[in-house]
Amino acid sequence: MENKKRGKCGPELTWKLRGRALIISGMGEMDDHELPEREINTGEMRVYIKPKSWIPLDIRRLIIKKGVTGIGKRAFADCSSLEKVVIPEGVTHIGDSAFSECRGLKEVTIPASVSRIEKWAFASCWGLKDVYYAGSEDEWNSIEGISAEEDLLKARKHFRKSLKGADDMEATKSGKCGPDLYWELHGTTLRIFGTGRMAWYATDPRDDSDPKPWEDDPIEKVIMEKGVTSIGVGAFFRLGTLKSVKIPNGVLSIGACAFAMCRSLKSINIPDGVTEMGFRAFDGCSELTYAVIPKSLKKIGNSAFGSCQSLKDVYYAGSKNEWNRIEGISAEKDLLNAQKHFNRTVPEA
Repeated sequence: MENKKRGKCGPELTWKLRGRALIISGMGEMDDHELPEREINTGEMRVYIKPKSWIPLDIRRLIIKKGVTGIGKRAFADCSSLEKVVIPEGVTHIGDSAFSECRGLKEVTIPASVSRIEKWAFASCWGLKDVYYAGSEDEWNSIEGISAEEDLLKARKHFRKSLKGADDMEATKSGKCGPDLYWELHGTTLRIFGTGRMAWYATDPRDDSDPKPWEDDPIEKVIMEKGVTSIGVGAFFRLGTLKSVKIPNGVLSIGACAFAMCRSLKSINIPDGVTEMGFRAFDGCSELTYAVIPKSLKKIGNSAFGSCQSLKDVYYAGSKNEWNRIEGISAEKDLLNAQKHFNRTVPEA
């Protein structure tokens, strides 16, 4: 396919790419994609070649906005990196092979408005574990075509439930936060997605860096998706309302003052893979009670956990000797005063 970033996907529907996220918006039904396999006769055998898709097959995130009423044939077939799909209320049917071969798909939300699922809509979705359905079990069983969807039937069903997360809400603000990273604000939840490192942001009025774009928003939750590799300097500095943070595997470094002065943050789980933490990374997080530190950490900046006087427990995946070899650890008074749990990665229940 051409290297396009946006286009039409129905008479009144458009699509656009943000990094590896695909956003569908507008009103009405999506186009069908009649993509018959091409047959090549090599002389000894016949080989079937799938034609190119209308979208990149490596998308990790799919956002279908309210207003979409039908998902077209083979619309998202072969998107093997896709892990979660939330189909909005108002969609009435899911087309033939719409999500076939999405082998990384783990969970899907289906609204009660769906009355028909066409053949092979979720064929070869072998990783599918959970299906959230907004209606009752009787309504589920009455969906036309549901009895033929083997992978849907094998997954755990959660009736009268939907995923009430950031994906279900319209983004009130959005933009870029790195060369190939993007952000969206959904209520009080900030979501970071894409690939690569975050930008650096000002931590002092005298800084040359730009202020963070969510500077004045009452953010309570930050979700960074897989693909982020570095948390920028000052990224969440002085977000006093921030209560929880999800840092994905694949992050290698946490910048200086990244979470400094986040006074409502009570815990932090730093995943394995992070090797360096900048100075004052969590300085002034006065309500922080426990931290999970990975064995991969090699260097910690000055006052990374300064003025974290409520810090009681630190869970470290390595041994005491490995802990003592972390560069800069001996100067971290509040970390040293907390109770250490070596060879542990999660707090006790």
